[in-house]
Amino acid sequence: MGVFSSKPVQPVAIPSDTVVELGPTGDTRILRPMVIDFTLCFDEVLDPKRLRGSLEALFNHGNWRKLGARLRLNVRTYFEMAWVDRGRLEYHFPAKFDGERPAFSYTHVEMSCNIKEYPLASQIPKATPVPTLQPDCAMFRSLSRDSHSPKRLEDWLISDIPQLYIHIVSLSDATMVAMTAMHTFLDANARVELVKAWVMSLNGRLNEVPEIYGFDFDPLEKLGKMATEESVLERHRTTDFGLFWWLAKLIIQSLFWKQTIRTICISPAALKKLKSQALTEVQALDSKAFLSDGDIISAWWTKYATLHLAKSKDRTVTIVNAFSMRPLLEKPYPNPDSTPLLPEGKPCLALSSDAIYTLIRAHEILAKPLSHTALSTRAQVEAMAAMLRSSKVPLVYGGSKSSMLVLSNRSKAKFYDVFDFSGAVVKVDEHLSKPIERIGRPAFIYALSIISGLSVRDNAVFEGPDGMGNLWLTATMDEENWAGVQEAIHREWEDAK
Repeated sequence: MGVFSSKPVQPVAIPSDTVVELGPTGDTRILRPMVIDFTLCFDEVLDPKRLRGSLEALFNHGNWRKLGARLRLNVRTYFEMAWVDRGRLEYHFPAKFDGERPAFSYTHVEMSCNIKEYPLASQIPKATPVPTLQPDCAMFRSLSRDSHSPKRLEDWLISDIPQLYIHIVSLSDATMVAMTAMHTFLDANARVELVKAWVMSLNGRLNEVPEIYGFDFDPLEKLGKMATEESVLERHRTTDFGLFWWLAKLIIQSLFWKQTIRTICISPAALKKLKSQALTEVQALDSKAFLSDGDIISAWWTKYATLHLAKSKDRTVTIVNAFSMRPLLEKPYPNPDSTPLLPEGKPCLALSSDAIYTLIRAHEILAKPLSHTALSTRAQVEAMAAMLRSSKVPLVYGGSKSSMLVLSNRSKAKFYDVFDFSGAVVKVDEHLSKPIERIGRPAFIYALSIISGLSVRDNAVFEGPDGMGNLWLTATMDEENWAGVQEAIHREWEDAK
């Protein structure tokens, strides 16, 4: 193709579409490059027609048609589209859905074999009594998407495809249901709201589904405009040449170091042991100290994820713990008589996640309990949002030599309970050992990201507990670092086997 060859452009806008600009929490440099394949593995045979029909009914119910929006960038030329910072993303909601402009994309693959006979699906991680490294979940990507599934932002911008892509794989004794979408479209909170409504529709309770709050406006438009104090992270911010060298290091790592994803099951017995150890350490310093399961797993995994820094003990590690802002945003601010940004109890699809940052030296991680900064207050959420609004460059903390570890604890989302597709179950294997109340709920969940451009090297997501009380940790790190992690885990749990 020549230098002056034409480039793909965005489709012509449909006059009858409703157009709403994405808010600042959804349209960010971090989220734009990220596509998420979120896959649920069921031990039962589900009826794909019921799943599809109930989701179509939901998207045609009241203002839930917002979920069928098309994504556009409010610029005109491909040259402008190539610049990430140009323009703002917009949602274009069709006035109605039909065969030419469906509410969501849908594909279904049916296979006659059972899960044990399917070489790939038979390797899906299973629960283990002690933590062990299980297969790279990236090997299951073909179960989550087909050849037409979108992979990057441009796939949505230059076409008229819906935001959500549903891909279902049916076996003779199991089902995989995958949801592919841009991270600008769904975070953990929004996914929970969507699934709750989908389940209600599946169970014939569509008339009970409440309207979405913030259908034609951004409910978080004021976030970051009401700051009353400076962010505690401001003095740790990396700028100028420090930021340049930090990004240069990330580029080099992305080019020359391959990343691998591994999954670890943490059984109830293993979690009990970790709790006992952690509480003994912490209560020696504070007898009233409380640690959640998320705190314990975060601290435990952080030690493993930073083992490769043993020779760089003075390096600063920025630990980023993702958390939901919704409980804070549902409270009055800045005054007791102020109106909350989000109403309590109403479904809202605006992305409402933030992060707690901890700056700590590598040698402290290996020797001391993990502690957090005070960012999880409403005032600090506002201060952080103000920094994001005003910054023209990525926000990095801890200096040019710092390393970053991103942790996301999704246990409060309760995905293993929220995804109750029992209303679509058509067949249960007679040999399946599972409590009747867990029929139609996923046996395993995994999420895979496709990131265009640079990404944080080390991250981990915690899911669960599942129906048996297991927590699941899915972590990404440089391939060469996994050998040391595997050896350390084996040493720690060898006596427990």
